[in-house]
Amino acid sequence: MTFTLSLFLFMSVGESQQFTIYVEHSEINVAVRGDALFSVRLSSSVNSGSWIFNGRTVAQWIGQTWFVENEYASRAELFPQNKSLLLKSVNVLDSGEYRVTMGSANGSQMSTTVTLRVTGPGPVTGVAVVTNDSTPLENLDTIALSCDASGTVQTRTWFKDNQPIQENGRIFTSPDKAKLTIIRLNRIDAGTYKCIASNSFSSGAGETYVEVYSTKTDGSSTLGSGAIVGIVLGLLVVGLIGGVSGWLIARKTGG
Repeated sequence: MTFTLSLFLFMSVGESQQFTIYVEHSEINVAVRGDALFSVRLSSSVNSGSWIFNGRTVAQWIGQTWFVENEYASRAELFPQNKSLLLKSVNVLDSGEYRVTMGSANGSQMSTTVTLRVTGPGPVTGVAVVTNDSTPLENLDTIALSCDASGTVQTRTWFKDNQPIQENGRIFTSPDKAKLTIIRLNRIDAGTYKCIASNSFSSGAGETYVEVYSTKTDGSSTLGSGAIVGIVLGLLVVGLIGGVSGWLIARKTGG
């Protein structure tokens, strides 16, 4: 009876022991485009586990079989020996908490987390080109276009009709390229203006169309070229409809 009781106590103590996951750093800081190493050590061998970030599996394994999810296939590497994870060329969107979960042969399971903070510029979003005058007059008005954006903008580049803008004494940008100014507009300044805002991680573009309105000799304004074309087309359509209607009426009355 004594032997049996001693054996039972030994087995209970042995099975209650769980393995431990040791992390080298619970929080790591990496610059944009750098590599993040989630280094861990195990107190005993494991036969399954996974690394998960924001509910998405980065890598997982069962026995000697392991794989990296497609989303991370080109950037993540799992070390089979100690189950550490290497994430290459990180960006600010990779910042957050990474949870590693492992299961031992006796069915026990342990988890721990490592927080990654990526330092560097955030993504550029909401790029828009805003004008201070929607009806500028030819040879009279000066127009200022602003390139607005959210996030960390490192560079801005301006285009007109998809061609890089050449600055001169009449067309110039501010030192940070956030504003484009055109003095005394003329007809050749009409067109689509685009600004591309970017940093080392991302970029975005916004654009607007600038119409230049002509002026009479007395200084009063007339319609812009785009508006004139629209009116002419409208008159042609109205005239065509009127002609067809007259022909139908004449036909019915025998005229």
